[in-house]
Amino acid sequence: MARRVAHEREDRVLSELCDCLALREGVAVTVTDRPDRAPGANGGCDAIIQRGVSSEAVEITRLYAAPQHPRTVRLLEQIRPVIAARVVAAYPSSIVMIGVPAEDFKPGLDWQALAQSVADAAIAALRDLSPREQLPVTVAGLPTQSLVRVLLQGAPEGFCAVNPVVWGRDPEDLTVDDLCRALADKRASMRCYQQAGLRTILLLDCEHFPWPPHVSGLFGRAIELEDPSAFDEVYAVLSAHSPSFVIPLKLGSVAPVGQPELGDFIGLRAAVARLHQY
Repeated sequence: MARRVAHEREDRVLSELCDCLALREGVAVTVTDRPDRAPGANGGCDAIIQRGVSSEAVEITRLYAAPQHPRTVRLLEQIRPVIAARVVAAYPSSIVMIGVPAEDFKPGLDWQALAQSVADAAIAALRDLSPREQLPVTVAGLPTQSLVRVLLQGAPEGFCAVNPVVWGRDPEDLTVDDLCRALADKRASMRCYQQAGLRTILLLDCEHFPWPPHVSGLFGRAIELEDPSAFDEVYAVLSAHSPSFVIPLKLGSVAPVGQPELGDFIGLRAAVARLHQY
C-alpha cells in the first residue's frame, strides 16, 4: 500500500511537470520508461521522459520544511487538516506557516482538540503579524510553544503549512539542510545519466511549502553549499495545491531562477487546471 501511494505521488508531480514543459515549449513531453520500477531494478532513476527530440532522466524526491520522522508524519496527517482549515477560513488571503511541537502530542491525548487549540492561538496571533514576521505562541495543553509565521498577505488563495517546530533552529535553515541533502543524495546517480548523454532533471516534491518564491530563495542558499551541476534542471512542485505550482529552480547554468521564467511557470498553472478540468 505505501509503495502504491508513493508511486501515485510520483506520477502526479511528474505528470504536472510534463504538462508545464509541454505547454511552455510547444512540444510533446511524455514518460517513456520507469527504470526504478523494472523487475530487479537497482538504483535506476524515477523516469525517462521524451521532451521533443531530447531524452531526459528525472529523479524525484520529497523535500521537507522540518524533520519528518515516521511518528511525526502520522501525527501531521491527523492534525494538519484541522489546523489548516481553521486558519485559512479566518485568513483566506494569507500564506501562513505554523510550527507545532510534535513531541508534545503524546499517545492518549486528544490530538484533534489540541489541533483546534493550536489553530485558535495562531488565528489570534496573526492579527498582529506582518509578512515575514513570526511569533511564538502558548497553547493550552502543550508544554512547548508553537510558532506562527506570515509569508504573504493578499495572496490569490490562502494556504497554511503545518510542520514540526525545532526550537533553536531557524525554520529556513532546516529547509536549506534538506535541500542540501536532496542535492547530495541524487548527485552520483544523475552524473551517470549525464555521462550517458542524457539531460537530467531533479524534481522536488514540496508538499508542505506554501508559496513559490519561498522555495526559490532557499535553493539559492543551498547551492552555495552543494554543487548542483549534476542536474541540468531542478524544479520544485508545490503539491499541496491543486493543480500544483511547478517552480523552476535551475535552468541550465541559471540558478536560482528569477523573473521572467518564474512568473512564466506560475502563470502556466491556470492552463494546467484547464487541461485537467480542476
